[in-house]
Amino acid sequence: MQCIQNGFVLSQRKSQLPVYLGFLNSLFKNAELVPAISLAYITGILPIMKDKIQSKLNTFNQYTTLNPDVFAEYVGFLPEEVKAICQKYNCSFEDCKNWYDGYRIEGFEVYNPESVIKAAITGKFKSYWSGTSTYDVIKEKIQMNFNGTKEAVIAMIGGQTVDVSVGKYDNTLTGFKSKDDVFTFLIHLGYLAYDEEEQECYIPNREIHDEWVKAISDDSDYEQTNKIIEDSKNLLAQTLAGNEELVAQALDRSHDHVSSNRSYNNEYSLQKVHLHKSNKNAILTVFLPGTESFCLLEQTTTKKQKSTNARLNGL
Repeated sequence: MQCIQNGFVLSQRKSQLPVYLGFLNSLFKNAELVPAISLAYITGILPIMKDKIQSKLNTFNQYTTLNPDVFAEYVGFLPEEVKAICQKYNCSFEDCKNWYDGYRIEGFEVYNPESVIKAAITGKFKSYWSGTSTYDVIKEKIQMNFNGTKEAVIAMIGGQTVDVSVGKYDNTLTGFKSKDDVFTFLIHLGYLAYDEEEQECYIPNREIHDEWVKAISDDSDYEQTNKIIEDSKNLLAQTLAGNEELVAQALDRSHDHVSSNRSYNNEYSLQKVHLHKSNKNAILTVFLPGTESFCLLEQTTTKKQKSTNARLNGL
């Protein structure tokens, strides 16, 4: 379905799609055939494309990452399932949590199942998305550079959430009109997670975070971000060694990078700069490698920010 829907090239898609829809119609809306069909299902990554297709396939119940309904708990592994796997293969549950957790789907805490299995079998915790087209998918989409995309990407790499409207995307590979469309697409593919209550998206775990860092590594638009990330690898050691001058300089550079002219002198600008309802965090960005070994807590008591603290420590 997805192959026909998005096509090998646009010209082929225009000619193949009506034929395929006609075929489906002849199966599922044919009075003579319907009694012979007990169950039919179609699988794919993206939801059914809006516009003409939905009217043709309105006899289907559709379950997606954003609307899994009764299948929410089956989207990935649950914590108790991961614990059982870790116990069987004698591997660290906490490492599994840091690397592959972070998705919250209708109240369920969900892990990436394929990566959990591979890590358990090999005994190596790393990104298992690298063998796929992750790099190209993320890079291609953020290079569309819709208004606000760069700021949102920097915020998410720094461990924060950003607003996203998931209802406008047409569920195609070609009809992107805004950063909301791009981020919704990446949510469906698992490169971002979605907080339905807050209507925000974020990078869910260390595995996906590493892929985002790779995706911007040679992008000139993110040159300053890459420099801060590269410098931060040495900054944690300098902090522990008490080199306050070097640390102060690094924080200044990060502060300049994530702050706007209007918010630079705001009392909260060093800790966080508001991007819609999300935050760009200078300290988190500059101490990014520290999240691998240390617990990071924001000075806050709200329910939302407590949840953010828990997620930050999984990056």
